[in-house]
Amino acid sequence: MITQQWQDVWEKARHNDYEQAILTLLILNGISLNQLLAIDSAQVDLQAGWFRSETGHTFPLVAQSVDALKNLDHIDIIKWQASVNKISDEISVIEIEPDRLLAGALWMTNSELQLTLELTGNMNAPILPLRFVFPFSVTQKLSMGEASDIATKARETLQTAADWLQAELEQTPVSIIDRLLNIFRQGSLVFVLATTAVNGLNLVHNVLMGRLLSPSDYSQLTFIITLQLLVGMLPTVLQTVVARFSARYTAQTSDSLLHDLYKTASRSGWSIGGGLAIILMLLSPLIVSTFKLNDLGIVFPILIVVPMFVKAGVDRGVLQGVDAYYWLTGAYVSEGVIRLVMSVILGYALLAVGRSLEGAIWGLAQSMFVIWVVGWLALRHIQFNRQDVPPDTLNAERHEWVILARATAIALVGQILITNSDFILVKTFFSPEDAGLYAAISVLGRIVYFGALPLTILLVPMISRRQALNQSTRPILILLVGGGVTICGVLILLAAIFAPLVLTLLYGETYVVAAGLLAPYALAASLYTLTNLVITYQLSLGAGREAMLPILAGFAQIVLVFIFHESLMQVILIQIILMTCLFVIVLWRVLRLKQDIVQSPIPAITEL
Repeated sequence: MITQQWQDVWEKARHNDYEQAILTLLILNGISLNQLLAIDSAQVDLQAGWFRSETGHTFPLVAQSVDALKNLDHIDIIKWQASVNKISDEISVIEIEPDRLLAGALWMTNSELQLTLELTGNMNAPILPLRFVFPFSVTQKLSMGEASDIATKARETLQTAADWLQAELEQTPVSIIDRLLNIFRQGSLVFVLATTAVNGLNLVHNVLMGRLLSPSDYSQLTFIITLQLLVGMLPTVLQTVVARFSARYTAQTSDSLLHDLYKTASRSGWSIGGGLAIILMLLSPLIVSTFKLNDLGIVFPILIVVPMFVKAGVDRGVLQGVDAYYWLTGAYVSEGVIRLVMSVILGYALLAVGRSLEGAIWGLAQSMFVIWVVGWLALRHIQFNRQDVPPDTLNAERHEWVILARATAIALVGQILITNSDFILVKTFFSPEDAGLYAAISVLGRIVYFGALPLTILLVPMISRRQALNQSTRPILILLVGGGVTICGVLILLAAIFAPLVLTLLYGETYVVAAGLLAPYALAASLYTLTNLVITYQLSLGAGREAMLPILAGFAQIVLVFIFHESLMQVILIQIILMTCLFVIVLWRVLRLKQDIVQSPIPAITEL
């Protein structure tokens, strides 16, 4: 965000007290050039730290601004105005305006906003124009010398952003090569690349297991994987909470709070995981009979590692929060590699005795265990400060933990219901062979999710930039939806034309009978993908309130498939109808807005 041009201007101004004071008020305090030009008509209180412009806007002065003005002793108006005009000419050629720098700093240092963005899963949400961001949204309501809570909060918020921005302006320029090396040293880029590779390993695992196993056995393995995904919601919630707050406490050097967070989350992880394992153990005979599994041996390997699997979410959260990305990468990669390698080895080793399914499931269980082992080993290198935390502070922090956990769970429920309930119901109402065919179709049909991912990466930042400049974002919406339709349309067409060939190459001739289902399933998955693209657009504008719609669609899917399940095609048609309705409703909610530039800050987490 900080360009070399701004760093050069800042460095040059340090040799002139007038220019330094003007730039400090402009960049770190958000006072405009016009307001600075009319400083002789403004009220300035350096003792209390206030600036009131002739337009009636009252700004709390940050410490840097107070110091810079004190260095002047007396302001020579002629010299001041000449310096303002000089700086105005110098910065007119810089593309990024000064208020954008401070708006970005407020965005970066607003922990409540960052918390909201993490819940939505959209870290490319917009940096709003400065006048819509607190405390500048209330400058007309503040008064000189005010000591109210909102005035104190305004001063603290602005000072935090100014400190961050000054550090960015004064840091030594870094070359592109050094930046790339730093990224690799931090491991964040490696982690992103590795998680993408793990998704590819999981796809390879599904395909290889489909070739190794009969459709009946493959349906049972897919059910166990689905069960793992459902259980996986718990460690995901724990990881989100722990990562979010461990990052905060690390930045604040609050080691005692970090230790209490880890201790509380670990206790919760073991308790929830152990309790869930016991419940599933008691229900396992019912699960076996309801979902047409061979015997209890199909479920048992997964159940014994559920406590470690849930607890692993806590460990991954700490590693993510303290930026231990290489350990975090090792945890994810080891899970994917062990799942693939051990499932294939054990599956083929037990092929002769007809136990390939059991071998594949034990491989899956070992991968769940390994991800906990890697996290446990990594945390042995992290020291926690065990000092006591005041009860009031601890209770307030724990309240925030619970709020984030609840909101994260709600955000995950809709996705889980839509993407997993269909197979669970198919496994219940259809034969194991049909369920195996459906499992293969669902794996291939969901490739459209990955096909549309580049659209989000490329276009969402453009939404943020256009909105910040008060430009219409509707063209980006058209590109987003149009690009999604194009990509999904091509994949659907390929599925319709080459379905028999794809199924034969990847799964074998046994699965070719399901070729007619691939294109319709890809259509259903495409509609859900398009819905997510539109929701992403809304979130990028700070206007997303769509968490409940996928949940309602998920429950509707369960009810309708429960009632209507005469054939696999009927199940897919239900999804097509529901996803069409969901897409139309979400798109309508966007298009009905009178303006597509949302000029209000993103809500606090307590409003969600």
